[in-house]
Amino acid sequence: MAQLTHRRSELLAMGFDDRSIAKALRGDHSELVRLLRGTYSTRESLRRAGTTTNKPATADVEAEAAWLVQLDAHLRRSGPTAVVGLRSAARLHDLDGYRETPHLDTLTAAKHHVREAYVHRTRTLNPHDVISLGGFQCTSLERTLLDLGRVCTADEVEFALESALRDPDPKRPDRFDRHLLNTLTQRVEVVGPRTGAAVIRQVLRRRLPVGCRPTGSYAETALGQGFRKVGLHQVVRQADVTFLRRGEIDCRYFADFLFPDRLLIVEVNGAAPRAGATMTAGDVARMNVLQDVFRVHIVSGRDAVQNPYASASVVLGIFDTVAPVSFPLTKGGRTVQRTATGIDIHLP
Repeated sequence: MAQLTHRRSELLAMGFDDRSIAKALRGDHSELVRLLRGTYSTRESLRRAGTTTNKPATADVEAEAAWLVQLDAHLRRSGPTAVVGLRSAARLHDLDGYRETPHLDTLTAAKHHVREAYVHRTRTLNPHDVISLGGFQCTSLERTLLDLGRVCTADEVEFALESALRDPDPKRPDRFDRHLLNTLTQRVEVVGPRTGAAVIRQVLRRRLPVGCRPTGSYAETALGQGFRKVGLHQVVRQADVTFLRRGEIDCRYFADFLFPDRLLIVEVNGAAPRAGATMTAGDVARMNVLQDVFRVHIVSGRDAVQNPYASASVVLGIFDTVAPVSFPLTKGGRTVQRTATGIDIHLP
């Protein structure tokens, strides 16, 4: 990414002088914009920043461009060895919960640095913890997750972690970044203080069973937090529900949440209410297959995000009305068995 901001010395090298700088800052259509003391941007830089985003061409692009320019200015003022870190790095990594954060966080290992808000000090900043992302020197995904706990709660860090672990293909929730999960699990036991390790350690310990799959969306993570708050811990996330005929896979579903011992499935439909006929038809087709064996409950993604505790309480009410079962069992002429990642259903 081309340079978005300029120090006063750089403007002088570009041919400006004190009078021309003052003139360029005047008026609604000024050529220069003053961001911080001694740090400026040009209107052209702002337009250029807008073209570096991958978002649709809407007003959000202008907001993203303005944030990138402010981040560049803050990074330059933070010192020559500073990098983008914490919440700002999470935004550059496109993690859940941080895609629109306004924070400008930088990280530096320098003993003497600018004493401004959001310039964070660290004892160590190893080369493998720094990558180039979006034209910025930024902490790696692993280091970003380790550092977020310095300024964020465990619930906020959980949103970021779950999105970081997901496979890029939303149709394959059974695949996820096990290497990242294993590396984080090892590092939180050895990193020093002031790194957010205590918070990410707490988040990792929430993930039961150990090594379980990540949630499929922000809404699912929110609902999972709601389940914990109402005491529903016996849940399998992104569970395999496999129908087998003569030992061969006949069809396979990935249930958002499965309570195996109650044969209860909870599906979360996106971040908004049901999105048209296609999603509805898919839900109906899935339920027609599953409802002979399971009790199926569907939660709107918007409900899960806005009030996960209330949504989880509704599921708790359903959970308490469904009798527990033991495996293997026969239901509707089908043999149902529990597996490590879900349930197998053997068709006659």
